[in-house]
This record gives sequence, structure tokens and C-alpha cells, in this order.
Amino acid sequence: MKNFLKNPWTIGIGTAILSVILMRILDKIADTKLLFGLWTIIKKIILFFDKKYVVSLWFLILISFSAFLIVVLYFYLKSLFSNEKENINDPFFLNYTSDNFDGVLYKWRYFKNYDKYSSTDYMAYCPKDNCILLHNRCSICGTYFTNIHDNSKLAVLIGHKIENNLFQK
Repeated sequence: MKNFLKNPWTIGIGTAILSVILMRILDKIADTKLLFGLWTIIKKIILFFDKKYVVSLWFLILISFSAFLIVVLYFYLKSLFSNEKENINDPFFLNYTSDNFDGVLYKWRYFKNYDKYSSTDYMAYCPKDNCILLHNRCSICGTYFTNIHDNSKLAVLIGHKIENNLFQK
């Protein structure tokens, strides 16, 4: 019985029937014509839309074009505001894209897969010159780095700093 009373169809049809019954009771008690007046208004609305109108072709084209422009404008404005909302809801760590691990500067970016972000595209840099390391060596100062981490270890280190909020904001 509870499911029947919570059903949207039951609620919709039940309220319509109850409102008609209450209007009939009010008509009897207060000696008014609410239901008759409502029925007259509905008839006038139906008669208004039943009339025949003569409309020129240019007016129909103008109306169609205006409706199309309104729809395009609506979706354009919606996309503008939805992009702002997405940027507001972005996680706080997306600006954390570089860090120094064991004397080597690493830079990366994030990839969004559904609702989760993953760090990707790790690149090792010389911390002195901010130059990409080629074969573990800086092209500018010639420093050789022996402690370059692989991608899986970098993902763990970055994830640890994000989870524990240990990175510079």
C-alpha cells in the first residue's frame, strides 16, 4: 500500500480527482460557480487555438529562424557557464605538476578518466637549468643523474604527496 501511495501516477491522478471534488464541495457550500468558471476559461482557450489565421510565408520563416537562434543562443550560454562550473569543481591538486625527488626535477600532467585523475607524461629535468634530461644527462651543464625514477615509482610518490597533502600549493 505504501508503494502505491508513493507512485507518481497515483499522486498525480489522485490530486486531480481531489481538486475537482473539493471544487464541487466549495461550489455547494459557498454557492459559487468555480468549476463552471474554470470550464468556461478552458473553452475560451480551446476556441482561441481553434481559430483560423492567415499568415504570410515571410512571417513563418522569421519565426522559425528566431526560434533556431534562441535555441543556439541558449546552448551557447549554457556551455559558457558549465565550463566555469567545471573549473570551479576541479580538484585542488591539478596545479601540482612538478616536484623534486632525490635531486631530480620531474614534471607531469594529469589525465582525467571518467571522474578520476591520474598523473602521466613524466619528464625528468635538471634542477639547476630546468632542461630536459637526455640519457640522464643535462645538455646545458653536463651533470649526470644516476637516480632517475621509473613511471610507476613516480606515480606512487606523487600519489603519496597528494593523499597526505604534502605538496606546495
